[in-house]
Amino acid sequence: MKKLLVLFISLMFLNACAASKSKTDIPEGKMQQSELLENFKTFSKGYENFTLSAGQKSMVKSWPASMSIDIYFGTWCHDSQREVPKLLKALQLNANVNKTLIALDSHKSDPLGLAKSAEVQYTPTFIIYINNREVGRIIERPQKDLINDINAMLAL
Repeated sequence: MKKLLVLFISLMFLNACAASKSKTDIPEGKMQQSELLENFKTFSKGYENFTLSAGQKSMVKSWPASMSIDIYFGTWCHDSQREVPKLLKALQLNANVNKTLIALDSHKSDPLGLAKSAEVQYTPTFIIYINNREVGRIIERPQKDLINDINAMLAL
């Protein structure tokens, strides 16, 4: 009986450790691009492997300084792992465009409630603003590609 009790307590301890580990492995809230790329290999690999065409580079460079993008994503989400690195790589070409990365948990929420106030339901969600006014969203995946879809929103 004593061995069974020790085994039970050990299993409960291991379960508690596993639960706490998985919670800390999923970042929530605002984060820096460097933090994302350094800590999540899938994102850094996608970033390194993505290349833009000459036309796409030209489009990104033409985006206005009044533009900003909120990037809602999950490190656990395959759509985010595919699309977020592409957008980050593209935005490296235009330092005037402000970006905010907001990591969400599996319930699509964050500690500050930013996703809830922006009515984010799917990841990734890219919200594009001009002069702090929303001009469009890309949800989960672009229709054509990120660059062309954003360009169409800007009517450039």
